[in-house]
Amino acid sequence: MKRNYIVITFIALFFNLQYSTAQLTEIYSGEGGTIKSAVLKDKDIYLMRGIASNEGIIYKYDITESLASEFKNSGLSLLDNDIAFKGNNMYLAKSKTIVKMDITDPNKELITVYTNDSVLTDELVFNGNDLYIEDYLNKKLFKIDVTDSNPTSVEIVNDVNITDMLFIEDELYITIKGKNKIFKIDVNNASPTMVEAVTLYTDPSSNYISSPRTFTHKDGVIYLLQDNKKENGDEYECVIYKVDITEANPTVTEFYNLGKSYGINDMFIDGDDIYLSEVEGIIFKLSISEVLSTNTFENKEGIKLYPNPSANNIKISGIQETKSYRICNLLGATVLEGEVSQNQYINIKSLEKGLYIIKFEGSISIKFMKK
Repeated sequence: MKRNYIVITFIALFFNLQYSTAQLTEIYSGEGGTIKSAVLKDKDIYLMRGIASNEGIIYKYDITESLASEFKNSGLSLLDNDIAFKGNNMYLAKSKTIVKMDITDPNKELITVYTNDSVLTDELVFNGNDLYIEDYLNKKLFKIDVTDSNPTSVEIVNDVNITDMLFIEDELYITIKGKNKIFKIDVNNASPTMVEAVTLYTDPSSNYISSPRTFTHKDGVIYLLQDNKKENGDEYECVIYKVDITEANPTVTEFYNLGKSYGINDMFIDGDDIYLSEVEGIIFKLSISEVLSTNTFENKEGIKLYPNPSANNIKISGIQETKSYRICNLLGATVLEGEVSQNQYINIKSLEKGLYIIKFEGSISIKFMKK
């Protein structure tokens, strides 16, 4: 009976771990059309939607009341792209033009701020009075001072195909299509230069490199979403990674695996919640604290294992020297063994789905789940 009791205990642990993970919650299912851009202003999410008639509509979703309403439906186009705020002024990337609109103005008049027939504006982000603008057509990044009556563009970098950008203090962080890195630019430098800040996650068992789609940040931690190619080569899974850029050597870790690719195009944080907008018109919410309470596995010696759960590889950190390890199943049988060093991966693809324990020399053990 003792053996049965031990097996039942492990099974109970398995189900407790399996069903205690945080959940992605759908909070808004849209009004038709595709979401081109979404941005959070105070407690309202403003959504730029493109509809089949080649028109654009901006909706406003109140996250405190869970209410959506049409905000503006004239003067907009299916080709309109990103939105950025400075105070109560909403700035929109409208093809070859940047326009602004005071959201407190009952008439919601669109005022032209900048026009250039040789560019195609896309991603927008503010730093003080400077609006940083991606020129998608010419693969450049430039800025304008929106307080100037006739703004002049100043080129920052060229030969970039930007997927998203954000400011943390005076450093501009950008992600580039096809590059598995986060880059940064010190905009106070007289000659701004793009440098590598963080190398993103790449499955060591695959030659495929996925590029990031969007990212956001809170308290020096960047949360980044990218699609990873699955083993069959035809499907993708959508994963959020996190990296603390205040660390001397920032390490990228898996934060939350959404499973299938949702087509997420924007993400932002309010308090403890991450909001994600999906191109087909859905907004999701994910609690940071709930995720952290379920996917961080660390023992008293400070050794960490992530991501957890994992389908392909687990990474070990917090060890100072190479250690021998054994991975055991629920019955205590060794199913995998070897040696691992700091920040190295262990390939677990061959394991069956379920709960396992990895045991290191010195009576150190950590539970993890193979999914």
